Amino acid sequence: MLATQSGRHGKFDGVQYLADAERGYAHLRRFNPRYFADGKENIIDDYTALMALVELHNATGKQACLDDARARAASLMGRQQADGGFLSDGGIRPYYHAAEAGLPVISLAFYTDIEPDQARRERALRAIGLSLAHELAITGAVSNPYGYARQRFQLARDGKGSSSRTAMKRAIGGRAKAQGWRRSARP
Repeated sequence: MLATQSGRHGKFDGVQYLADAERGYAHLRRFNPRYFADGKENIIDDYTALMALVELHNATGKQACLDDARARAASLMGRQQADGGFLSDGGIRPYYHAAEAGLPVISLAFYTDIEPDQARRERALRAIGLSLAHELAITGAVSNPYGYARQRFQLARDGKGSSSRTAMKRAIGGRAKAQGWRRSARP
C-alpha cells in the first residue's frame, strides 16, 4: 500500500508484489492446516487472513477476496462471547495477546470498509462496539490509576484451564498476600 501511495517501489514493482501476495494467500488457503500449532484453526488465523483479504480486495477488486473476507469475518465474530470478549483455542479460553490484543477489532473495522452489504457491515460494527464496550468495562472494573487496557486471561494448570476469574484471583491474590499488598479501594 505504501508503494502504491508514494509511487516508489523496492526491488520489485507493484505488479510483482501483488502477484506474490495473491500466490501467498492461495498457498495459505490450501495449506494453512499444516501450520496450525494444535491442528486447529484459531482466532489469529481469522484476523490475519481477514486483514490480508481486505488488502487483496482493495488491490484487485476480486469477488473471491470479498467472499473469503466474509467467511473470515463471520468466523471471527463467531468467536465473540455475549459480553463482547473473544475466545481462543477452540473456545476454551479467552483471547489475549501481549502485542495483538486489538487486531480482531481492527481487522473487522478494515472489513467494514470493503463490505457493500449493509446488514453484514452493521453486524461487524455491532461486534466492534460490543468488543470495545467489553474492554472499557473490564478496564474500569478495578482500580486502574493509569487506565491501562486490561485483558481477560486464563492460566493453565496441569494442562487444564481454570476459569479466568479464578485464575486471576489466584495469580494476583497469592502474590499480593505473599508481598503484603493490599487491594486498593475503588474510587
